[in-house]
Amino acid sequence: MSVNNLANATGAAPFAEGGELIALGTVVVLIVVGGLVGGYGAYLAEDRESSELASYGGPRKLRFLVLGLVASACVPLFLSLVRSDILGVIFTNARGQRLESYLVFVGLCLIAAFSARAFIGSISQRILQQVEQAEARAEQANLKAEEAQETALELADERSAEASPERNHEEGAATLENPPALDEVERRALQALTKMTFRTATGIAADTGVSRSQIGEVLDSLATKGLAAVTQSPTTKGVRWKITSRGIGAIEG
Repeated sequence: MSVNNLANATGAAPFAEGGELIALGTVVVLIVVGGLVGGYGAYLAEDRESSELASYGGPRKLRFLVLGLVASACVPLFLSLVRSDILGVIFTNARGQRLESYLVFVGLCLIAAFSARAFIGSISQRILQQVEQAEARAEQANLKAEEAQETALELADERSAEASPERNHEEGAATLENPPALDEVERRALQALTKMTFRTATGIAADTGVSRSQIGEVLDSLATKGLAAVTQSPTTKGVRWKITSRGIGAIEG
């Protein structure tokens, strides 16, 4: 969408030909001026003796000016992160508020340049947090999709087992004189195994509330105690888990 189309969509007066280039040039000039002025102000206000830049090589004033320019150039990114419409107003002349937006923008550039190191650090931290949150949301979505797929497979296995004249798991419960000791997670896993004839490790993990890697250890422990067994999916031929008669007896005991 062009700047003029954006202006029409927002009810703002469209720019004349080349107006958006003038606005862009003005923003660039404000970034440079704000960065230099703010950086120089930080240089004048800095304690020369205790400054973190005191031990750095090169001209001190130049370092402040460069940091100020970098911080000032990050202001558009900051406005995007906080979902501000200042630049939108500038580039669309929305509601005739361009002058006010220019003043706010240059003020932000001055503040960013004056506190350049803290501002850049804050922007970097916020971006990293958003990246981590996006990755976490994507991972959570993948886990939910995987759990939904595993549930569908388990339901298909269950329908196949019900239609088969021979059940693929041991019927009844074996009476255990000395039932093996079970911790809470193992007991929950056994309960999950009773929900369907064939269970996937992912499905059991979701029901018990433990991680996929941890449930593997739990199931191996149950198999060693003879309470659960590895079997094969009647539909996909993949690995499935089922409860044994000893497992049923351990729950009922």
